[in-house]
Amino acid sequence: MRFVFSGLLIGFAVRIGMLWFVDYKFDVGDASGYLSTAHNLINHHTLSDELSDNPLPSTYRPPFYPFFVALITSIFGHSPFSIQISQMVISLIAGLLITSVAAKIVPKAAPWVFLLAMISPFEAVYTGAVLAETVTAFLLVAAFFAITVVNGLKRWAIGGILLGLCVLTRDIYWPLILLVSMSWLLMGAGRMLYRVRDVVVLVISMLLVILPWTVRNHHVTDRWIFVSEGRLGYSLWMGTWAIDGKFTKNETGGNKRVYPPEAFRSAAEEELIYAADAKGIKDSDPVYRSLAIKRIIEEPGNVLMTYLIRAPLLWLGTRFDIFQLNSTIFPYNSSSWFAVKTILWGINSLLLLAAILGACVAWHRRYNVVIISLPILYTALIYFPLNGFENRYSQPVYPFVLFFAGIFISFMADKFSGSSKLKQVG
Repeated sequence: MRFVFSGLLIGFAVRIGMLWFVDYKFDVGDASGYLSTAHNLINHHTLSDELSDNPLPSTYRPPFYPFFVALITSIFGHSPFSIQISQMVISLIAGLLITSVAAKIVPKAAPWVFLLAMISPFEAVYTGAVLAETVTAFLLVAAFFAITVVNGLKRWAIGGILLGLCVLTRDIYWPLILLVSMSWLLMGAGRMLYRVRDVVVLVISMLLVILPWTVRNHHVTDRWIFVSEGRLGYSLWMGTWAIDGKFTKNETGGNKRVYPPEAFRSAAEEELIYAADAKGIKDSDPVYRSLAIKRIIEEPGNVLMTYLIRAPLLWLGTRFDIFQLNSTIFPYNSSSWFAVKTILWGINSLLLLAAILGACVAWHRRYNVVIISLPILYTALIYFPLNGFENRYSQPVYPFVLFFAGIFISFMADKFSGSSKLKQVG
């Protein structure tokens, strides 16, 4: 108990330290959109990011995170600090849950998983941002905690409810339930009849959480929108040519995006894309989708090569790329800035390598980790054709990366301990 309490204190200190380490911005990008949406929920009782006295209901964003932000700010005030503290607590709970999963499957690895979850700068940094990653990660971890640790049929009901809330936070995860269901049907324990029953409970529980929002969307738009419209077509189109996100840094006045030459295959296509941008990404998604499908069909080899070149960026990097470091201590492009970025890149790379080796250890020792590996596998697959050049998109499954890294560290600790004992005997 003293170890857990000390770890939680360290974890909280690391997360609080990020408020000094990073200059968080709340008036631009997604953070601004979430705060505006929360404001409209509180003051106009509608989900919308419009800045007006009478905002129209929106189907662009999934609803759960804006509702979370609205709830926290309505109780504790409109300062982002209340959101940050709440997310720190949620992140610490997620660390305890992934540790409990480790204690169930690989008990020796549990202390290492807990330590990594507490001190990981990548878990900590997102708690200070008004972004959905921390809440999404918590819901994913909680869902898989329920499926692996809770006993009886209720684990599938609770897991389905939590997965439903996760989908309402980040709708790209809804097909994950198909992967979980298929894996359980093919490799789960017990008679097939019982496994089918488990999957049915899982799916129904998830749908009971999501479908009320689907009905709301139909009421608002007269169209069946499962969770949100989002920008799948735009992401798919960008995924056919973008090998990294460097072009996103070259913005002109008014936040107009300037695309590199490889984004277009003709002058007519360039004109069409900029016209769609001017109309608005959320209103032009079918245009991007049609162009993406056309390029995939006509240039499958080039598109596949783009996917393969870009894929490592979903995982590799500093994981601080979207954040601005404390400009007083770490001025941009200064030697201290480069030193910090290098260290962060190295830590992330080592943890990823440890996770890969940990997965190999788990497979070799026949640990029952198939279900726990699914969020990582799913994330790699779903973002493969999309614009997954920001490792932010893999952040919700990073606790599972730490789970496998903890297995490898535990394995190495046992090896080292065994070697030391042999030397002492000799």
